Amino acid sequence: MKSVEARVLVALTFAAGVGAAWGAGCGSDPEGQPAADGGTLPTGQDGAGGDAEVPVDKKGVRIREGRLEIDGKPTYLFGGEVQYFRVRDAGFDGPKTQALWKDTFARMRAAKMNLVTTYFAWDYHHGGPGAWDFTGARDADAYLSAACNEGLKVVAKPGPLITAEWPRGFGSFGAVPDWWKEQNQDALAKKADGSNFDFAPLPVGARSYQPTYLHPKYLAAVGEWFDRIVPIIRKHIATGCVVGVQVDNETNLYWSDRFGTVDYSDTALAHYRAFLKTRYASIAALNAAYGTSAASFDAVVPPSKLPETLADDVPARDWYDAGQSYVAEYLGTIRGMLESRGIKEPDVLFSTNDSPFTVVGTVANAARNILVHDGRVKNRFGIAGLDTYPKQVPDLPGQSGPITNFPFQADYYTKLYGHFGAIYTKDATRKFAFGAELQGGFYALPTGILPVVSPESTDQLLVKTVGHGMKGGSFYILRGGLNVDGSSYDFQAALGLDGQERARFDVMRRWAGFLARYGEKLQATEDVEDPVAVVQDIAYAAPQGGTDDDHQQLYTNEYSGLYGWLLEAGFNAAVVDASTTADLGAYKAAFFLAPKMVSPAAAKLLVDLHDKGGFLAQFVDRGSFGLDGKANADVAKVAALFPVDPDGSYAWPRIPRTIAYGDLNELMPGSGALRGYWHQTYWKARAGAAVTPFLVERTAITGQNGRPIGVTVDGPGAPRALVGTYLSSVYNSDAYYSDPVESIQRRRAIARFLLAKAGLTPQVYTDEPRTMAWGRRDPSTPNPAEVFLFVENDAEARTVHLHAGGPRSGLDPNATYTLRDELTEQPIATLTGAALASAGVAFPMPKESSRVLVATRK
Repeated sequence: MKSVEARVLVALTFAAGVGAAWGAGCGSDPEGQPAADGGTLPTGQDGAGGDAEVPVDKKGVRIREGRLEIDGKPTYLFGGEVQYFRVRDAGFDGPKTQALWKDTFARMRAAKMNLVTTYFAWDYHHGGPGAWDFTGARDADAYLSAACNEGLKVVAKPGPLITAEWPRGFGSFGAVPDWWKEQNQDALAKKADGSNFDFAPLPVGARSYQPTYLHPKYLAAVGEWFDRIVPIIRKHIATGCVVGVQVDNETNLYWSDRFGTVDYSDTALAHYRAFLKTRYASIAALNAAYGTSAASFDAVVPPSKLPETLADDVPARDWYDAGQSYVAEYLGTIRGMLESRGIKEPDVLFSTNDSPFTVVGTVANAARNILVHDGRVKNRFGIAGLDTYPKQVPDLPGQSGPITNFPFQADYYTKLYGHFGAIYTKDATRKFAFGAELQGGFYALPTGILPVVSPESTDQLLVKTVGHGMKGGSFYILRGGLNVDGSSYDFQAALGLDGQERARFDVMRRWAGFLARYGEKLQATEDVEDPVAVVQDIAYAAPQGGTDDDHQQLYTNEYSGLYGWLLEAGFNAAVVDASTTADLGAYKAAFFLAPKMVSPAAAKLLVDLHDKGGFLAQFVDRGSFGLDGKANADVAKVAALFPVDPDGSYAWPRIPRTIAYGDLNELMPGSGALRGYWHQTYWKARAGAAVTPFLVERTAITGQNGRPIGVTVDGPGAPRALVGTYLSSVYNSDAYYSDPVESIQRRRAIARFLLAKAGLTPQVYTDEPRTMAWGRRDPSTPNPAEVFLFVENDAEARTVHLHAGGPRSGLDPNATYTLRDELTEQPIATLTGAALASAGVAFPMPKESSRVLVATRK
């Protein structure tokens, strides 16, 4: 448990190389601190102020040993979002609306689903001062009763903020009443120029002003809302039907740009300056870090534009971190308000949620640098649920486009959320991830174009999330409906408002049946991971200038591409964060992205890995400076592992929805041209260094070998590799689906070449390019009775050859296994563990499909 305590401590203090405690408003340890409306600010699953273990036989909801338990029984919750305020009669007729709810719940239960989630929309019930309506089409109690009577469990989401494109569809953000915002202008979030922040993306139509999180007037109004809705929810908690309560929704300062857009209100700025005072203690210390001469903390002006140079970076990071601290204090306050009204663990499980990506530029919006999901923050107030939407870019009219736009987003972030979940569960050995919002469709833009979410996309989303440790989830949304003004909110939902069952409902039904049979067993499993770590660093979530890349794009996109590259090559890597990982002793190899700036925490991990004989593959740069833009002793130790000097570089600007590249030559058997993405640094070996190039610049026109870009270092000490470009960007871009097969195969070869230096070869893998396989097993026994093998085909219909073995797989080479695809309930083969590892097994797979093979020991 010592390592778990160390991780939690890191998450709460958040020194991150700048040298002060995290959370000016909350303090470095909020446990036991009074919230604004009573209750306390909690730090983990045990609730406010207690770490005592709860007996297994005590009634309630908790996460234990990686399993969600309800009254002591492991339970896999799987279903979808059905919004009572949208699934309604067009004329708001009460009986007709309630009949729609009952019809939906009956369909869900018939499909073997057992979970429904819903927001509770404040403005739908609060029409004006003192005017409340919970009758007819607005009868939230009747909605919950209908779900409970059908045998469904419920995760209730009372906000107060719900996003949800509510109340008028695209450009809306619910659900604070418009009349309240009009009457309380001083409680609204502000832009840097002092004007009201407006979420609405278009200059015409209704405005979407939003409150600043901690304004007393707003919190008082939230209290009034909770006084109305919480008793209704508590009634159904008492019956065991409502098992989860989500604290707010996607709390990240409204998906808007932190630099210039949100939040510059007096309330938010007061918090920012208090944060600085906690971080620096004295104005002299801040001035030394900033190179300024501010007379007091009150005189410090926050950045209003993105950092451009190293000199801008420390103030920019402080502004970004203060935003996360503002979120933390708000979430703690909201949970405290819920607790003070009687909603507590373990009667329910508290959760938070967020999507892990930034806002990339599309035809729908400009790129933004937002407060990216930080698991160290969100897991302090509830288990942080994953919102994953891998298909977001609108397709051309009449075309379905690629199956996803971010092919490995769901895989990578399911694993990362499971890693961060240890902060809440206080169990670093067994992971738990929950899919708060699984992409159930997508809305149309005002022009009518939309990203088409196909049945195949839904199928692959499930193999990626369930296969990598999602132990419960809800599709957003399951049934389409109406906005408050009567306009359509169809969302391409699996069930239309008219009750039509669309093709994706069949996919959900198939997976629900599988999970009804095997969900409890899956709760006890963990990923079969190779001893390879993708070491991500959440320090890169903050935009920075003067380095080799756009940090927020790197953090949200490049890491998942790096993971996807390794998985496609046959290595299911672990995903760990540098700030919450004590050491890398469990791994033989690590892959790391270093755009010149490296946090001391990451540097120490990487050097320690090398000193213990592990293989390090580092990309873009050797490591030039720390988070403050200055020379750092720990970062210098990482750089010293690579006895080369820069010999020129080239970079392409990051233009949204493009992928820039340059050609490379690969110096390996079967070598040929390859692409490196976004940035290239060329290296010159120092005299006498044991440096061997394996990737070089491809010269213009003639295509000859130029300066080295990728090199291996074979001593002294453990082997390592430095690559002055990104090799894996394509794996989190829809360009992955059209990338030439030869390029995919060459990248496979490079990954295997690098990991062979750590003595590693693939153990669970497929032969065909653009196909992947990985396993899940119960780690409590060396050879479990059943091993789950997940197989994904990202290409045309084909025969796929699967190999699975090795000691980590749990498959006994001397035993005989029956393989059965449990999605289709069809037998595949009977063979020994040894045969499955060597010769493997072949089976057909349709285009862009998945299989879940259960290997049962005879």
